[in-house]
Amino acid sequence: MSYGGLSGPVLRLHPGETLNLKFDNRLDEATNLHFHGLYVSPSGRADNIWVVAPPGAGFEYELQVAAQEAGVHWIHPHVHGHTAKQLFAGLAMPVVVQGEIDRDSELAQAEDHVLVLKDLGIENCGVAAHTPNDWIFGKEGEWLLVNGQVRPVLHAGKSLLRLRLVNASNSRFWRLALVPRGRGCKVHRTAVVEACRLGSNVTIGANAVGRGCVLG
Repeated sequence: MSYGGLSGPVLRLHPGETLNLKFDNRLDEATNLHFHGLYVSPSGRADNIWVVAPPGAGFEYELQVAAQEAGVHWIHPHVHGHTAKQLFAGLAMPVVVQGEIDRDSELAQAEDHVLVLKDLGIENCGVAAHTPNDWIFGKEGEWLLVNGQVRPVLHAGKSLLRLRLVNASNSRFWRLALVPRGRGCKVHRTAVVEACRLGSNVTIGANAVGRGCVLG
């Protein structure tokens, strides 16, 4: 399952915009969209979790984001009884709202990356099965993925990085740090880190300039 790739495309919005999104459910089960963290209406055609699209059906969402501050958020399903399984299967999409802070002279020059964090277990050359209790209480996997890759390498082209983190894991609490590697490499407060998650946390090491939130 995906919204267009394992980590989904990045949806970028601006305060004052109206988002019109046509959603088609091509799954064999009911699903919907929850715009997690956005300051939008929870009713009507906006962030209404009670709207459910049956298999083969769709829904047209309309969101007013006029009051939204800049930051990183995300979209995921929110159907009772299906949320955990659909999220684990890959239904997640980062949302970046760009505002005044993005026009700051320093941040505007930063190298900007959105990183979707996810974990899973592998058994017998396939994804490890979940027990009923795993879906209820959570389960961590030994494979740690960033944008669908295991231990990817990001070659920074600038001295200032802006890392936007989305914890799309079902249960894992991520503890991250910027660690210098290689001769002559130093980390000197050169990363602006924003983190957002449903229910769990992303902990940033002391070498990063962190702005974190736990939503939900």
